[in-house]
Amino acid sequence: MKKSILLIFLALLAFSCGSVLAGTNQAAFVKSGAFLLSREATVFRDDRFYHDIVGYIPVGTVVYYEAGRPPKDMFNYDRSQYEGYVWVNSDIGLAGLLRADLKRDILDDILVPVANRRFVIQTSSSTKYDTHKLSEFSRSDGVFLTVIDDSDPDFFIVDLPWTASLDRAPDRGKLFKRFVEDGQVRRLSPETVQTEYPRVYEKKRNTSAEPPVDADPDYLRDISEKIAERIDDSADAVHLFLKNLEQIRCILSSDADLDLGVKIFGAGLGLNFALSLKEKDRFWDLGKRVYYKGDRIYKEFVTLKAIACKDNSPYRMEHFMLSEASLNPNRRVLVWADDIDRNLAPAWGPSAQGSESTKTMFPITGIGSYERAFSFLETQSENGSGYLAELTPADRRILINIILSEIAYFTKPQIRP
Repeated sequence: MKKSILLIFLALLAFSCGSVLAGTNQAAFVKSGAFLLSREATVFRDDRFYHDIVGYIPVGTVVYYEAGRPPKDMFNYDRSQYEGYVWVNSDIGLAGLLRADLKRDILDDILVPVANRRFVIQTSSSTKYDTHKLSEFSRSDGVFLTVIDDSDPDFFIVDLPWTASLDRAPDRGKLFKRFVEDGQVRRLSPETVQTEYPRVYEKKRNTSAEPPVDADPDYLRDISEKIAERIDDSADAVHLFLKNLEQIRCILSSDADLDLGVKIFGAGLGLNFALSLKEKDRFWDLGKRVYYKGDRIYKEFVTLKAIACKDNSPYRMEHFMLSEASLNPNRRVLVWADDIDRNLAPAWGPSAQGSESTKTMFPITGIGSYERAFSFLETQSENGSGYLAELTPADRRILINIILSEIAYFTKPQIRP
């Protein structure tokens, strides 16, 4: 009898421990740029449902997943094979299903390159003013360094794991600490990884289950009052115009609407491109993004898209603005389709992907085109003096991904359970 009770107790204990393990978040980092899929299969094509792409995440992104939960098997028709996917939350505000083999658990003290450049690793004998190159690495290499010692004021003493073999220890060298201090290389360890990951939501005009904090579902009211003060007009008139943007589409309902639109987007928001409203039909799309840290709202952003019309239908986004909710012209980012065309995209033309693509600037067809777009915006911000350049590297990565999710069209994958 005592033996049976003992066995039952041990079984319950094992079940309890297993439940705790399964519910524990494990931190990992993305060792190769990857896309995230929607939780459910929502894209209907070829008489069946596929998972949609909700975004891409670059090398070095930290993700959190439920330890002990087995990956979800799904079939990738493009690669003609089964793949395992796990649900992750990332430290750039995106959440979705990630291919399990593209992450590595953070179990030790490592250095991961995240900036768009190559980093020189110095020899062990190097000093602050007398350096000798041992090797180099970049985020496109998919490798990392292991920190052995950090007591030197200028260098990390590091091992290069990719140089090791069964009968050979890894090469040892030095990396300047300045790269980590500047945010170009990330130092990740179980002790330093943040437990509260950021979240970014698109705030709709009606209430929703997420985010949990949504005190004012009509966020346009606050924006309307700010704009009305600048253009010396009625806040109610501005509010009504902005609420009706969805219905206005490519044809403004009257000359009064036209004039008010120019005042709102021109004088109210300080956007010179709004004056083209009198010359060409436009579809104006106003939105809001909320950036949380934990359960606290960290920043709120207003987004504005100017979409050119053709034959009274949306054809292509030509201008995009992301601004802090204060509408301060010094706290915003502007993107033009002409810049995209010169640096990233082929000539715009009809798309077989459907009407969604006509409201964007360019397509992202895979991790390669995503990384080119990410690097372009990253380089522009690092070499400039605008709003993005003033942000921390972590906040800059989050905002660049918000911008790409607004201006780019992600081509649909063929992946399903």
